[in-house]
Amino acid sequence: MHRALAKFTSRDRLLLLAFCIICFWLTVRGQSEVNVRKVLTINHPLVLPVTMSTDVETALSLLSSDHLSASESVDLEIRCEPTTQRNAPNVRVFFNHPSASQKTPIEDPHYVSSFAIYPSPSIAGSSEGMLDFVMDATKTLIRLAQMGDLHKGSPLTATLVATPPRASAKVTASLSIRDVLLKRRTAQR
Repeated sequence: MHRALAKFTSRDRLLLLAFCIICFWLTVRGQSEVNVRKVLTINHPLVLPVTMSTDVETALSLLSSDHLSASESVDLEIRCEPTTQRNAPNVRVFFNHPSASQKTPIEDPHYVSSFAIYPSPSIAGSSEGMLDFVMDATKTLIRLAQMGDLHKGSPLTATLVATPPRASAKVTASLSIRDVLLKRRTAQR
């Protein structure tokens, strides 16, 4: 190997290294964009980018200027694969708080909501095979905008923290998260 590299000039070696780095980056980037499983476990919170459409970005800019209509809100939708395992964890959701943990209180201004998953063999065996959890994220987004932690055009992340369903419960199950989306909701008249 060293003899083969000795034939290359330092410029050639640098180009080869750059090529390898670019190939690695494209491979990793491609995997992250092609439905790679994002797994949440009890010991490791999961930080994910939040996907949003242009109308949601517009709504977020209104949040920071307090012009959001009372009839509008922004929902966070988390899509995950159902589990058939017992002792699935509860999940707490925080915005823009990558260091959130089981010790982070729900009174934290970044807290959005919580949800629980129960074993669901019928859904797990179906062709759809997805669970959707929808929660109103408007109040949290307004708080973050008022605190200066939410800026138009800045990425938004959701930190998912797995917690035991009961203090004494031993949680062994993990959850596969598919998507984290923000959607604008307008009240029906």
